Amino acid sequence: MKIFSPLSFFGEAHLLILACYDREAVKKLPERGAELTVAGAFEDITMDAAKVEKLREQRAKDEVEKASYAVYNTAISVTHMDLVAVSRGLGTCWIGMFDKEKVREILGLDERYGIVCFLQIGYALQAPSPRPRLPLDDTVLQRI
Repeated sequence: MKIFSPLSFFGEAHLLILACYDREAVKKLPERGAELTVAGAFEDITMDAAKVEKLREQRAKDEVEKASYAVYNTAISVTHMDLVAVSRGLGTCWIGMFDKEKVREILGLDERYGIVCFLQIGYALQAPSPRPRLPLDDTVLQRI
């Protein structure tokens, strides 16, 4: 595993998860929305059909947004795994500094899969103090 990353601790945890998304699944998002509608997932939600259609058309043309959507959802999944692990007394570390091409080559992943990050989960070797937080006024751009 050390060949993937220059980080000295990479791969030393008990569990190393590679978080990816499926580019083919992203192409099927409109179909998935239709399935959810038929299943009644939106039955108590009112939507302006014309505005919804306009947004769908905009999104269909925006390749960056489609890819970002997949990355965001993958990150949300990793966050859930991270929070559960920490709630059970484990340590976690998100890792983004690694050679994606080596990972693809060694694991046999083709371009269909977008690689987002690794998540290491194990027993923490350190117990650092919480970092100081910035005051809310230094981070909020505008209150509405």
